[in-house]
Amino acid sequence: MRLNRRQFLVSSGLAAAGLGLGACGNDGASRSGDSPGVLKWWDPRQPVADIQREIFAEFAESDGGLQVDYTVYNPAEMGEALQLAKQSGQMPDVFTIFGLDLNPGGLVDEGWFTPIKLDDDVRAGIPEGILLEGINVFDGEVYGLPVNDFRGLNILTWFNRELYEQAGLDPENPPVTYDDIRAATRKIRGLGDDLYGWVAPIKETGRMGQHIEELAQAAGAPTLGGVDLRTGEYQFHSQYHLDALEWWLAMSQDGVLFPASTSLDARQARARWVTGQSAIFFDAQFNMAEVVLNFADFESKVALGPLAVPEPSENVVVSKGPVHAGATHWIAAESEHVDEASALISWFGKKEIQARIVEGMNAVPLFPEVVETADVHPLFKKAVEIIFEHVFLAPNPVVRNPDVAVAQAQMKPIDPDFGSIVAGTLTGDVTDYKAALEKLSSDTTAERDRAIEEARKQGAQVSVDDWAFPDWASGQNYTYS
Repeated sequence: MRLNRRQFLVSSGLAAAGLGLGACGNDGASRSGDSPGVLKWWDPRQPVADIQREIFAEFAESDGGLQVDYTVYNPAEMGEALQLAKQSGQMPDVFTIFGLDLNPGGLVDEGWFTPIKLDDDVRAGIPEGILLEGINVFDGEVYGLPVNDFRGLNILTWFNRELYEQAGLDPENPPVTYDDIRAATRKIRGLGDDLYGWVAPIKETGRMGQHIEELAQAAGAPTLGGVDLRTGEYQFHSQYHLDALEWWLAMSQDGVLFPASTSLDARQARARWVTGQSAIFFDAQFNMAEVVLNFADFESKVALGPLAVPEPSENVVVSKGPVHAGATHWIAAESEHVDEASALISWFGKKEIQARIVEGMNAVPLFPEVVETADVHPLFKKAVEIIFEHVFLAPNPVVRNPDVAVAQAQMKPIDPDFGSIVAGTLTGDVTDYKAALEKLSSDTTAERDRAIEEARKQGAQVSVDDWAFPDWASGQNYTYS
């Protein structure tokens, strides 16, 4: 018999972590949306905040609508704010759980959410792969509606077309392979002592790990999060991962990497890139929005190339999991405005609203067709085209077997993690990166085995086979039989 969500909560330690109703000191006196006729909405989506304010104002004037008290949080502060709100009984009506690295299924049972009364037409129109049991649907009821599509890329090749031209490169036919890009960065470095081929946010180790994982996938790695999707084995040390990391290491050793990269996060690296000192900046689709909003003088110099690969290929595939819970709208269980909150969330599942949201150029919309007519920069459109050409939905073990979440909750992080090893290789702190990656695969495998055994002791029906999907096929969106 599989664990129910209450059993999952106890076994995974969420209650003991002080995030449950029993640990919050909430006696019900304080309610979400405590101002009469006002719906409280929290999210960290600054790039689309102004657009959402317009939508909220229209909702307030609509039949049955409410005024919306909208708070935009710094992403780094969102998780803590939610925990404090839960403990004090001051939860917003609608929120994302960005910053809370907790399984939504456990939070459902712990009393964080209430089901969304999603409009029937909206639910019927949501694309396949967005609403998934165990991710945002529980016991057939929709608890969370994703803000955007599951697709996205962090490793898009953004470059400075002027520097390419000065180095004798064709911005309309930019280099694509590892070797050709490396040669191009050396040419750019040769233009002057203050010019570099590439700037990277090495300070953000998690992002560094994402970049190498996506590069490995694009080269052919059948992995997601280091796990071979076919066998369930950890393969952080695969040749695909090594090739991508060694490419970066070679460019660093060539002297083409902007020297301060080791101390830069993504925003700082982007700010250095737009000064014109570095040619290439690997980043996500929202990079164009950042340029347009904050570095308008640089806009005309921006170009976007194909995904970097070791050798030319017509089968470049990157696998992504379901939409993250942090990019999903949820309704607080305490909300006194569930009908109104559901109606407003339903708005965000409509094409006409998605068409407006995408004008913030932040994420890939639920409906790709709205990009064509949206008022967005041509390079954002190009980024979305690249994403839809190459990104496909990968299988998720929790969707097939919810008990996997029990084991996942038991797993302790391995230190150093993948991103730290990648960053350390570039800084020189990790010298034997092959051994470090092999050890990471081995240690993570052992930790998963331990977590599975612990989950079984608590009644979960889970095994290592749950991570294996032998029917997975590269270049196709995975569907569950």
